Amino acid sequence: MTKELLVVDTGDLTEFVGDFADDTKLGGKVGAADLSLPFLRILQGLSPQLNRANPGFIKGASTGDIALTVYDRAWPGDEGVEIIFCHYTRVFVEWRPVEAGGGILGVYAPEDKIVGTATRGEKGALLLPNGNALVETAYHAVLVKVDGKWVTAVMPLKSTMLKISRKLNNALTTYEVEDALGKRVQAPRWVRVFKMTTTSETRGGNTWAVPVFAPIERVDKETYLIAREWAIAANKSTNFASAEAAQTGGRQVDIDSDQF
Repeated sequence: MTKELLVVDTGDLTEFVGDFADDTKLGGKVGAADLSLPFLRILQGLSPQLNRANPGFIKGASTGDIALTVYDRAWPGDEGVEIIFCHYTRVFVEWRPVEAGGGILGVYAPEDKIVGTATRGEKGALLLPNGNALVETAYHAVLVKVDGKWVTAVMPLKSTMLKISRKLNNALTTYEVEDALGKRVQAPRWVRVFKMTTTSETRGGNTWAVPVFAPIERVDKETYLIAREWAIAANKSTNFASAEAAQTGGRQVDIDSDQF
C-alpha cells in the first residue's frame, strides 16, 4: 500500500558518478527545517489516511494498519513493520480548539508550573484556565524499515497510549548487555530491532487499535551507528509538536481515539 514516488530512475548514471559529490551542492542547501518529518501512526476510524478526500489518503489502508506519513506507506496491523527505538521525550502540548483556529500555543516540560494549573474536563481531558487543551505526549524517535532501508520517524503516543509507552520504556531501560570488560550494563535504546503490530482494545463501548512491540534481533554495527545519529539529532530539542501540528492542519487531538 503505497503512493507513487516522485523520484524516478530513468537510466544508468554510473558514468557520471564521479561528479555527484560536487554537483549535489549546486542544488541548494537543504536542512532539517526544509524537510517534512515522517510520523508513525496507527490508523483509527477517523484517520485522514482513510479519507479519500484528504491529501494524506493511502489507497488500500484500513483501520488498525500502521502508517508512515510523508512516505505514504501503510502496513497491515497483523503483519507489522520493523522499527528501532532511538530517543524518547515526554512533554505537555497546549492545543488551541479547532473552532478558535487550532494549532499549538506551547510545549511544556512535565515539571513546568503551567501543568499544575490544568484540570480534568468532563471527558477526562486536561484543560487550562484559558480553555485550551493540555495533551500529555510521549514522542518516540524511531527508525522504520522501508523497502529494506532504515528511515527516521517519530511515533507520538498519548491519551490511552501512554500506559503502553511506559511499559515500553520499562522494557528498554531494563535491557542489559555485556561491555568490553564483561560487565552487565544498561543497553542504549537502539540495540534491538522490534516488530510493531497492532491489536484492538475496548473501553466504554469504544474500540480502537493499539500497538504491540516485540523484540526480534540485535542490530548490526551499521544500523547501530545510524540509530545513534538519529538519537543525537532528536536530543537537540527538536520540536516534534510543531511538526505534528503542521501535518494535521493544527487539529487538536481526539482524546478517546488518540487521533487528529
